[in-house]
Amino acid sequence: KICKHGTISADHNQHESCTTTTMQTQLLDVLKFNESYVCRVEYHMRAPMHAVLRSNEQPIRNVKNDLYNNLDLRQLCKVKLEYHSHRKHVLTRHAKNVLFTSDGKQYWSAFNADFKPDERDWIIFKMMQQTAKIQSVKKIVFKNYKSNQDVKEMMVYIGDVRTKQWHRLTTDVIQPQSSKELQYFDVQQFDPKWIDQEQCIY
Repeated sequence: KICKHGTISADHNQHESCTTTTMQTQLLDVLKFNESYVCRVEYHMRAPMHAVLRSNEQPIRNVKNDLYNNLDLRQLCKVKLEYHSHRKHVLTRHAKNVLFTSDGKQYWSAFNADFKPDERDWIIFKMMQQTAKIQSVKKIVFKNYKSNQDVKEMMVYIGDVRTKQWHRLTTDVIQPQSSKELQYFDVQQFDPKWIDQEQCIY
Protein backbone atom coordinates (compact mmCIF):
# COMPACT_ATOMS: atom_id res chain seq x y z
CA LYS A 1 0.00 0.00 0.00
CA ILE A 2 1.37 3.38 -1.03
CA CYS A 3 0.41 6.43 1.02
CA LYS A 4 0.85 9.75 -0.78
CA HIS A 5 0.25 12.54 1.69
CA GLY A 6 2.47 15.58 2.11
CA THR A 7 3.74 18.93 0.82
CA ILE A 8 6.95 20.26 -0.66
CA SER A 9 7.91 23.90 -0.18
CA ALA A 10 10.94 26.12 -0.80
CA ASP A 11 12.23 28.19 2.14
CA HIS A 12 14.79 30.97 1.70
CA ASN A 13 17.47 31.06 4.40
CA GLN A 14 18.03 34.67 5.54
CA HIS A 15 21.49 33.95 6.96
CA GLU A 16 22.77 32.16 3.88
CA SER A 17 22.25 32.91 0.19
CA CYS A 18 20.51 29.64 -0.54
CA THR A 19 17.09 28.11 -0.74
CA THR A 20 16.20 25.05 1.33
CA THR A 21 13.62 22.58 0.06
CA THR A 22 11.44 21.23 2.86
CA MET A 23 9.29 18.13 2.67
CA GLN A 24 6.51 17.62 5.18
CA THR A 25 4.02 14.83 5.70
CA GLN A 26 1.22 14.04 8.11
CA LEU A 27 1.13 10.26 8.02
CA LEU A 28 0.92 9.63 11.75
CA ASP A 29 -2.86 9.89 11.61
CA VAL A 30 -3.12 6.85 9.34
CA LEU A 31 -0.31 4.68 10.73
CA LYS A 32 -1.20 2.24 13.49
CA PHE A 33 0.45 2.78 16.85
CA ASN A 34 3.58 0.73 17.61
CA GLU A 35 3.66 -0.92 14.18
CA SER A 36 6.81 -0.84 12.03
CA TYR A 37 6.74 0.76 8.57
CA VAL A 38 9.23 1.66 5.85
CA CYS A 39 9.35 5.20 4.47
CA ARG A 40 10.78 6.24 1.11
CA VAL A 41 10.69 9.66 -0.57
CA GLU A 42 10.14 9.83 -4.34
CA TYR A 43 10.72 13.05 -6.27
CA HIS A 44 9.15 13.11 -9.72
CA MET A 45 10.59 15.49 -12.33
CA ARG A 46 9.21 16.45 -15.75
CA ALA A 47 11.80 19.05 -16.77
CA PRO A 48 14.38 19.12 -18.17
CA MET A 49 13.60 15.40 -18.47
CA HIS A 50 11.28 12.83 -17.03
CA ALA A 51 12.88 11.15 -14.02
CA VAL A 52 12.10 9.72 -10.62
CA LEU A 53 14.56 10.12 -7.76
CA ARG A 54 14.09 7.66 -4.92
CA SER A 55 15.64 7.90 -1.48
CA ASN A 56 16.86 5.01 0.61
CA GLU A 57 14.21 3.21 2.64
CA GLN A 58 14.06 4.33 6.26
CA PRO A 59 12.25 2.32 8.96
CA ILE A 60 9.82 4.35 11.06
CA ARG A 61 7.53 3.57 13.96
CA ASN A 62 4.52 5.48 15.25
CA VAL A 63 5.26 5.10 18.95
CA LYS A 64 2.63 5.16 21.63
CA ASN A 65 4.51 4.89 24.91
CA ASP A 66 1.62 3.66 27.01
CA LEU A 67 1.04 0.52 24.91
CA TYR A 68 2.26 -1.78 27.65
CA ASN A 69 1.00 0.33 30.55
CA ASN A 70 4.41 0.26 32.24
CA LEU A 71 4.57 -3.53 32.20
CA ASP A 72 8.00 -5.12 32.15
CA LEU A 73 8.50 -6.14 28.51
CA ARG A 74 10.27 -9.27 29.70
CA GLN A 75 6.99 -10.44 31.19
CA LEU A 76 5.16 -10.36 27.85
CA CYS A 77 4.58 -13.73 26.23
CA LYS A 78 2.26 -15.55 23.87
CA VAL A 79 -0.85 -16.97 25.47
CA LYS A 80 -0.92 -20.70 24.77
CA LEU A 81 -4.30 -22.00 23.65
CA GLU A 82 -5.90 -25.39 23.32
CA TYR A 83 -8.97 -26.38 21.37
CA HIS A 84 -12.32 -26.52 23.19
CA SER A 85 -15.21 -26.54 20.69
CA HIS A 86 -16.49 -25.14 17.39
CA ARG A 87 -19.65 -25.00 15.35
CA LYS A 88 -18.92 -27.36 12.45
CA HIS A 89 -16.24 -28.18 9.88
CA VAL A 90 -16.06 -30.05 6.56
CA LEU A 91 -13.81 -32.90 5.45
CA THR A 92 -10.70 -33.15 7.65
CA ARG A 93 -10.34 -29.39 8.08
CA HIS A 94 -10.92 -29.38 11.83
CA ALA A 95 -10.82 -26.20 13.93
CA LYS A 96 -7.83 -27.62 15.81
CA ASN A 97 -5.78 -26.85 12.71
CA VAL A 98 -6.02 -23.13 13.50
CA LEU A 99 -3.42 -23.68 16.23
CA PHE A 100 -0.86 -25.12 13.80
CA THR A 101 1.64 -22.84 12.07
CA SER A 102 1.91 -25.02 8.94
CA ASP A 103 -0.03 -23.90 5.87
CA GLY A 104 -0.81 -27.57 5.22
CA LYS A 105 -3.18 -27.59 8.19
CA GLN A 106 -6.32 -25.60 7.49
CA TYR A 107 -9.74 -25.04 8.98
CA TRP A 108 -12.84 -25.04 6.80
CA SER A 109 -16.16 -24.08 8.32
CA ALA A 110 -19.46 -25.62 7.29
CA PHE A 111 -20.83 -24.78 3.87
CA ASN A 112 -22.89 -21.61 3.47
CA ALA A 113 -26.05 -23.68 3.05
CA ASP A 114 -25.61 -24.93 6.63
CA PHE A 115 -25.93 -21.42 8.07
CA LYS A 116 -29.09 -19.51 8.84
CA PRO A 117 -29.30 -15.96 7.40
CA ASP A 118 -28.13 -14.31 10.65
CA GLU A 119 -25.89 -17.13 11.92
CA ARG A 120 -22.10 -16.91 12.24
CA ASP A 121 -19.30 -19.38 12.55
CA TRP A 122 -17.52 -19.64 15.91
CA ILE A 123 -14.55 -21.37 17.54
CA ILE A 124 -13.72 -21.53 21.26
CA PHE A 125 -10.19 -22.01 22.61
CA LYS A 126 -9.06 -22.37 26.21
CA MET A 127 -6.08 -20.67 27.81
CA MET A 128 -3.51 -23.21 28.96
CA GLN A 129 -1.79 -20.87 31.41
CA GLN A 130 -3.10 -20.07 34.84
CA THR A 131 -5.09 -16.86 34.54
CA ALA A 132 -3.38 -15.47 37.66
CA LYS A 133 -0.15 -15.19 35.65
CA ILE A 134 -1.80 -13.13 32.90
CA GLN A 135 -1.87 -9.42 33.79
CA SER A 136 -3.15 -8.09 30.51
CA VAL A 137 -3.91 -9.00 26.89
CA LYS A 138 -2.30 -6.72 24.31
CA LYS A 139 -2.38 -8.27 20.83
CA ILE A 140 -4.48 -10.59 18.67
CA VAL A 141 -2.44 -12.59 16.14
CA PHE A 142 -4.13 -14.09 13.10
CA LYS A 143 -3.24 -15.56 9.71
CA ASN A 144 -5.33 -16.26 6.63
CA TYR A 145 -4.54 -18.74 3.84
CA LYS A 146 -4.75 -16.23 0.96
CA SER A 147 -7.72 -17.81 -0.81
CA ASN A 148 -11.33 -17.00 -1.65
CA GLN A 149 -12.37 -18.71 1.60
CA ASP A 150 -10.32 -16.39 3.81
CA VAL A 151 -11.88 -14.79 6.87
CA LYS A 152 -13.24 -11.38 5.91
CA GLU A 153 -14.50 -10.20 9.30
CA MET A 154 -14.22 -11.53 12.84
CA MET A 155 -14.61 -10.61 16.49
CA VAL A 156 -12.59 -11.92 19.45
CA TYR A 157 -13.97 -12.31 22.95
CA ILE A 158 -12.73 -13.51 26.33
CA GLY A 159 -15.16 -15.16 28.72
CA ASP A 160 -16.62 -18.31 30.22
CA VAL A 161 -18.46 -21.05 28.32
CA ARG A 162 -20.34 -22.08 31.46
CA THR A 163 -21.89 -18.72 32.27
CA LYS A 164 -21.89 -17.64 28.61
CA GLN A 165 -20.57 -14.22 29.59
CA TRP A 166 -18.29 -12.84 26.89
CA HIS A 167 -16.24 -9.62 26.79
CA ARG A 168 -15.28 -8.21 23.43
CA LEU A 169 -11.58 -7.33 23.06
CA THR A 170 -11.97 -4.86 20.19
CA THR A 171 -14.42 -2.03 19.68
CA ASP A 172 -14.24 -2.44 15.90
CA VAL A 173 -14.83 -5.52 13.79
CA ILE A 174 -11.48 -7.06 12.82
CA GLN A 175 -10.99 -7.24 9.03
CA PRO A 176 -7.96 -9.43 8.27
CA GLN A 177 -6.15 -9.15 4.95
CA SER A 178 -5.98 -12.06 2.53
CA SER A 179 -2.39 -13.01 3.34
CA LYS A 180 -0.39 -15.93 4.71
CA GLU A 181 1.66 -13.52 6.82
CA LEU A 182 0.92 -13.11 10.51
CA GLN A 183 -1.32 -10.12 11.19
CA TYR A 184 -1.38 -8.25 14.49
CA PHE A 185 -4.39 -6.40 15.90
CA ASP A 186 -4.42 -4.22 19.01
CA VAL A 187 -6.67 -5.16 21.92
CA GLN A 188 -8.73 -2.00 22.35
CA GLN A 189 -10.53 -2.82 25.56
CA PHE A 190 -9.55 -5.12 28.41
CA ASP A 191 -10.33 -5.22 32.12
CA PRO A 192 -7.98 -7.27 34.38
CA LYS A 193 -11.03 -8.18 36.46
CA TRP A 194 -12.18 -10.41 33.60
CA ILE A 195 -9.37 -12.87 34.31
CA ASP A 196 -9.16 -12.29 38.04
CA GLN A 197 -12.40 -14.23 38.32
CA GLU A 198 -10.66 -17.40 37.06
CA GLN A 199 -13.69 -18.28 34.95
CA CYS A 200 -12.78 -16.11 31.96
CA ILE A 201 -10.26 -18.44 30.39
CA TYR A 202 -11.87 -18.99 26.98
